[in-house]
Parts: sequence; C-alpha cells; structure tokens
Amino acid sequence: MYHHYKEECSYFPRVNGTELEKEADALKIEHELGRRIARMLNSNLENWLSTRGSGEPIARMLKAYADYLTVHMEREERFFDAYDTKVPESEQSKVMEEFSNIRIERMPKHVMDSIVEMLNMLESNLTKYLQDK
Repeated sequence: MYHHYKEECSYFPRVNGTELEKEADALKIEHELGRRIARMLNSNLENWLSTRGSGEPIARMLKAYADYLTVHMEREERFFDAYDTKVPESEQSKVMEEFSNIRIERMPKHVMDSIVEMLNMLESNLTKYLQDK
C-alpha cells in the first residue's frame, strides 16, 4: 500500500496527458491486483494462524504474489526508464521531494519497525510449520 501510494500520488499524475499516461493507468490497475492478492494472503494467513490448518492456500497466494511481482516490476522498470527520458529534471526533482515527504508522512519509523516485526514472525511461523511437517 505504501509503495503504491507513493507512485500513484507522485509519479503517475506527472504523466497525465503524455504518451506514458496509459502505461501509468495500467500500472494502477496492476497495483489494485497486488492489493487484492495481498488481502487474500493476509486472510489466509490469519486463518492459518488461528487454526493451524492447511498451509496450501498461503502457498498459493504467495506464488500468485511472486508471479504478479515479477511481471509488475518488469513493467515498472520500463515505465521509469521512459519516465526518466521524457520528464524534465526540474519536474523529477519536485517528484523526488514529494516522494520523500510521502515516505515520512506514510511510513513513520514505528510503522516500519512493526512491518519488520510481522515479517520476522511470519518467517519464524512458516519455518516452524515446515519443520513440524
């Protein structure tokens, strides 16, 4: 959510009315797909943590997210390569400043620490689960 917000509020509006607008729109659609996959993953993870049932739905969602990320990141790389060549440096500087402000506003240190803690817990639980199998 944080990553998508930064792009959708900083970069994508800068290309409205240019040849990159359609690509930015496609990336926004992909962002929504990523958010949906992440919600399904979270739902399956919460269910698994409470029931310790089958981990298969989690594995399926992780695979879907990994596949999505591979395709999406390649598309973003192409977009940002084109962005760098088409958007003037003065405009890019403004975007970078906004990007930095969004990082501070949307991701305070305690939030980042919480995310890292959750990822560590997930890794630990999955490792334990795999060892128990």
